[in-house]
Amino acid sequence: YLIRKPAPLNLPPGNLEIEAEDLDRPGSGIRQVQLAFIVDGEKVASRTYSVRVNQKSYGLVAKRSLVPGYLIHAEDLTEGLISIDSQLADSEIVFDPKQLIGTKVVRPVAEGSPITEDDVERVPIRIRGEKVTLVQRFGNVQTTAPGELMEDALKVGQEVRVKKSNSRKTFVGRVVSPWEVEVR
Repeated sequence: YLIRKPAPLNLPPGNLEIEAEDLDRPGSGIRQVQLAFIVDGEKVASRTYSVRVNQKSYGLVAKRSLVPGYLIHAEDLTEGLISIDSQLADSEIVFDPKQLIGTKVVRPVAEGSPITEDDVERVPIRIRGEKVTLVQRFGNVQTTAPGELMEDALKVGQEVRVKKSNSRKTFVGRVVSPWEVEVR
């Protein structure tokens, strides 16, 4: 909406078109917009106006209030329209429920509020030092060996360092389940 009521603008009669040009960086807040007034295909005037912009985006919001320590489940999330202001950048909005399911709430989140990466922390599915099965596949042949995680495994699909139990040799593998790491 306009910050101040503009001065009257007298335009000739005819087919009016208005072209707008944003003079500021994208985002919410007070912005400068230049309007070009075109009558019958000819630019007859232009004015710059200060406007307040409320940018919105769809993202995930809490279906109910969430307290610190709570593990997020699919039923805790819903899609909602989120106002983006100076404290919430578009890049912080979470769009994929998979990014939040299983995470632990670290700050209170009110019902209907967006849940950002800063509101949650990943809970490891396996912790450094825990035993896992190392799996190596060669076509249709699969070998397994006992191993140990050298770092926390936060999610299936993550690459982690592992150590074969009966040696000091370390490998990088991909977590395929909480109990198995596929090594190359």
